[in-house]
Amino acid sequence: MSPRAGLLMLRVGSLLAVLLGTLSASTGVGPPEPPEVPPALGTDGGVTPWIPRNWLVLPAVDRRGRRPFNPDAVVARYVLADPGLTDPRGLPAEGDVVVGETGEPGTWTARQADDKGNLDGPVGTAVTTVQAETDVVVLADLSGASRLWVNDVPHHGDVYRAGFGPVPVRLRAGENRLIVSGVRGRFRLQLHRPAAEILLPESDDTRPQLPAGQPIDTWAGVLVVNATDRWQHLPVTVGDGVVFERLDSELTLPPLGTTKLSVRLRGVAGQAPGDGLTDLVCPIRCGPALRSLALHVVDATGVHTSTFVSAMDHSVQKYSLVPPMADEGGGSSTPAEQHLVLSLHGAGVDCPSQARSYQAKPDFWIFAPTNRRPFGFDWQDWGRRDAYEVLEHGLARSGVSRTRVSLTGHSMGGHGTWHLGANDADGFAALGPSAGWIGFDTYGGRPDGSLAPVWHAADGASLTLDLLDNLVPQPIYILHGADDDNVPATEARRMHEVLTEAGAHPGIHIEPDRNHWWGEADPPRPGGADCVDWPEMFELFRASEIETDPDQIAFATVDPGVDSAHHWVTVVQPLVYGEPSRVQADRGADGVVRLTTENVRRLEVAPGVRASTWVVDDERFEAEDGATLAVYEDGTVTTSSRAGKPGWQLQWTRASPSDPLRPAAQKSPRSSGPFKRVFDRGFLLVVGTSGDDDEDRAALGVARYHAQTWWYRGNGHARVLTDREFLADPAEVHAEAHVVLYGNADSNAAWSRVLGRDGPVGVSRGRVTLGEESWEGDELAVLVVRPRADVGGADPPLVGLVAGTGARGLLLAATVPVFVSGVGLPDVTVFGPDVLTAGDEGVLAAGWFDHAWRVPPGGF
Repeated sequence: MSPRAGLLMLRVGSLLAVLLGTLSASTGVGPPEPPEVPPALGTDGGVTPWIPRNWLVLPAVDRRGRRPFNPDAVVARYVLADPGLTDPRGLPAEGDVVVGETGEPGTWTARQADDKGNLDGPVGTAVTTVQAETDVVVLADLSGASRLWVNDVPHHGDVYRAGFGPVPVRLRAGENRLIVSGVRGRFRLQLHRPAAEILLPESDDTRPQLPAGQPIDTWAGVLVVNATDRWQHLPVTVGDGVVFERLDSELTLPPLGTTKLSVRLRGVAGQAPGDGLTDLVCPIRCGPALRSLALHVVDATGVHTSTFVSAMDHSVQKYSLVPPMADEGGGSSTPAEQHLVLSLHGAGVDCPSQARSYQAKPDFWIFAPTNRRPFGFDWQDWGRRDAYEVLEHGLARSGVSRTRVSLTGHSMGGHGTWHLGANDADGFAALGPSAGWIGFDTYGGRPDGSLAPVWHAADGASLTLDLLDNLVPQPIYILHGADDDNVPATEARRMHEVLTEAGAHPGIHIEPDRNHWWGEADPPRPGGADCVDWPEMFELFRASEIETDPDQIAFATVDPGVDSAHHWVTVVQPLVYGEPSRVQADRGADGVVRLTTENVRRLEVAPGVRASTWVVDDERFEAEDGATLAVYEDGTVTTSSRAGKPGWQLQWTRASPSDPLRPAAQKSPRSSGPFKRVFDRGFLLVVGTSGDDDEDRAALGVARYHAQTWWYRGNGHARVLTDREFLADPAEVHAEAHVVLYGNADSNAAWSRVLGRDGPVGVSRGRVTLGEESWEGDELAVLVVRPRADVGGADPPLVGLVAGTGARGLLLAATVPVFVSGVGLPDVTVFGPDVLTAGDEGVLAAGWFDHAWRVPPGGF
C-alpha cells in the first residue's frame, strides 16, 4: 500500500471492489475508519460509486486567471517530470513543500473526503492513488474542479457542478496517480463502473419543444460515451417508423470518447403532434445502446424552445423565444410592424429562464440564445458566434427587417451586449445592457505578465473601451441596480461617463435599493422582471432602426475576422495584425469619396458606392468611367473594365503592383488567425498514430481532452479521427473543414499533406523551426494556425497545430486553456516547460504572420 495517499483497489478478476483508504503511520495521521465495502463490481449496474477517501492536499501556490500560461508547479514537478509514473518523485509525500508563482511555500497535508467523496476547501491541488489489479475503464464523476489527471492523461471535470455527466478514464494494472486541479472551493470525486461499453446518458440532452399542430422536422443533441479503450465505429438509428421516420447515420468515437450526437427528428409523412399537447417519445440506438428521447409538445404562441445545427461543429444548439402576443382586439401585428430583440442571459442561466423573464408584447419577437452553455464563453469567441447563428434563425422565423434588431442582456449578457455592440457597430438598432460588466480588465481583471499585451491583442475584441468609437453613434440605454453586489454599478456609471465624454447620448437608470436581479412581480406573473423587461428600454428599441446607407462612417476593428465590414467599407487586411484598424469615410455630394485610414493595408468599398474621385489618406485618384480602381502604395494606379456602370469602385491596397489585388493565398476576414479560430467550420481533430507509443498516447490524450472540453464548455461535437482515417477518406469529404493536427511531422501522417512542406513552421521529433529560428528538446510545444495547403481557392479552411517535439511537449500543450474566453492566442506560440514555473518567460516565440502568412521581418 502506498504511503503517500489513499488507495482504491478494484479487484476486477473477482468482480470485487474494495476501498482500502489507509494512510501509513508516517503521515502523522491516525488511520481512518475502514469504509464500507461496495457490492460486487457490476452487480448494481454501476450505481454504487467507489470513493477515494484519503488525499494529500496542497494549498494554492500559483495564481490563476485568464491568460494562456498559468504557472502550475504541480504539473511541472509531478506530471511532466514523470509522465509515466515510473519515478517515486512522481508522487508527493505528506510534508513535502512546493513553491510556486506566489512565492509562498505550500505543504502537502493529509485530508479525508466524506463518504460521498466531498473534500472541503480550501484546496489548490489534491492527489491520491488508485490501485487496480487489471486494466479497467471507470467513469470519473469529478464535480467542482476543472481538471483530472489520471497518470499522464488529462480529463475535464465538472467545474460548474452542472451534472452533464461523468467522463470515462482508464486505470492501468497497478498504481495510478490522480491529480485534481482547478478547484472551485471544494470538490467531489466518485468512480463508477460503467453499466455498458456504449452509454447514452440522459443527463445532457439538447431537446426542442414540438409546437402543436406543426409538422415535425427538427434536431436534438444526445450525449454518447465510449466507456472502452477502443475506437468505436457505431451505427446510429433514430425513429420508429410510426411517428418518427427511421433515419440512419454513423458515429466514430475515440477510446474513452465523449461527445454530443446530432439526431434528426422528422415526423412520418409530415405528421404533426396534436393539440392535446401529449408528449412524444422517439427511440435512439447508437451501436448496442438504446434509449428513448421524450419530447414535449407545446403551444407555439407561448414561450418555447427550438433547436438548430450549428455551422461551427455540426452540433445541435438551442434557443428560446417569446413570440408576439395578440393585441387587445385579438389581432396580430405584421412583420413590417414588428421588432426583434436578441436577449443574452447571465452566467449560469439557461435560455428558457431568460425568455420567461419577459412579458410578451404585440410588436416584439424576443430570442434568447444559449452562449453554447449557461456559462459558456461570456458571449465572446464561440458564444458570440452562437448569438449570431440564433439571430439568423430569428430573422428567418419572424420575417422582421434586419434594420429592426436590438440587443440586450443581463449580467454576463450585459457584457455580451457591450461586446457584440462594440464589435458590430452597424449590426443593431439599439443596445440595452443591464447589470453588465465592461470587460475582463475592469471586472475581475486578468493577470499581468511580460507578454500580456500580446495575449490581450489576440483577444482584442474583448477590449470594449478600445472600441468606444463604434458605440458612440448607437442608441443605448444602460440599466443597473444601485446595490448590485455581483457586478457593481460603477461599471454602468463608467460606461455612461466615457460614452458621454466621447459625444454619445446614452440613457441610464440606476434603480435605488436594488441588487443584481430585481423587479419580479409579487405574486409572480408570467414574464416581466424589471431588470431586463424595462419599459423605457423597450421604448428605445421600438423607436430605433439601423441606418442603412450613411454618408459618414467612423469605424474601428481589432480583428477583421470578428468585424470587417461597416456599412459600405470593408477592411480586408490590416498593416499589422494584432493592432486596431480605423477608417473614417465621407461620401460628398460633389461625387468625391474621402477615406482616412489607420493600420489598413487592404480596403474595399461596396460595389454600389461609386464616385468620380477617390481621396485616400490625402492622395487623390481618378480613372476612366466604368472601371475598378486599384491603388498601390507606390502610387501606381490600375483599372479593370466595368462597362455600363458609371463611376468607379475602389479596391485599395498598400502593396506593390506585382501583388494581385485579392490573392487567394493571403489572409482574409474568413481565413485568418488567431489560433482559436481554427475551432470552427466543422473542425476535425486529427490524431497522429505514426509516432512511438508515448507520442501516440499523448496525441490521443490531448485531442480527447480538447474534445471533452469542447463538449463540456460548448455543448459541442468535436470529431476525433486518426491521421490514417483522415488520409483514407476522399479529399472532398473534408475539403471545407478546419483541421487540427496533434503530434508532429514524424508522428502524424497527415502533416505534410495538410500543412505542406514549404511553410515557415516545422515541428519534428526533438526540434522546432520557425523562419530562421530553431529550438531543440523533447519537451517543446507549439500552437499554430495556417491555411490548409491541400485546399485551393479563396478563403481556404485553416489548419491548426497542437504540436509537441515529444510526448512531454504534447502534454504541455494540454495545459493551455484554449476554450476559456478572455484568453488570447496569436497565430503562433512556441513554448517550453518553463511556462509552468515562470509563465510568459517560458515562451520562446509568439505573434502573428503577416498578410501573406509569412514570418514578419525581424521575426516575432
